[in-house]
Amino acid sequence: MERLDLVYARLHAGLTVDQACALTGRHRTTWRRMERGETRVDRACLVLLELLAGELGVLDATWSGWRISRFDGLLYSPALRDGFRPADVHRLPWLLQLVRLEANDEEPGTDALGPVACGVRERHRDSG
Repeated sequence: MERLDLVYARLHAGLTVDQACALTGRHRTTWRRMERGETRVDRACLVLLELLAGELGVLDATWSGWRISRFDGLLYSPALRDGFRPADVHRLPWLLQLVRLEANDEEPGTDALGPVACGVRERHRDSG
């Protein structure tokens, strides 16, 4: 099964056999033998190709199914169709803070998130 994983990872990373060999330092004959199942697949080669293909689950199981596309550079969740740009990810804590503020609906100046959050909430209310 690992040989199929190796072929899939290489193709998903967009590499030819020669490119994969140059990247990993493996001889072409060795690489072909791994892909045909004639020799054990080098786990380091497989992990490297999976990372190049953008598979984040290789780094940590909690990221399983998440990937960074090599075509558009977006972060994709297994549950969503649309990807996230880095700027979207940077905005998430701020958006989460706004949602918490709306959910708490506390008086200005008494927010547990601090004075900056209170000012953000007041400006948000004034604009809405």
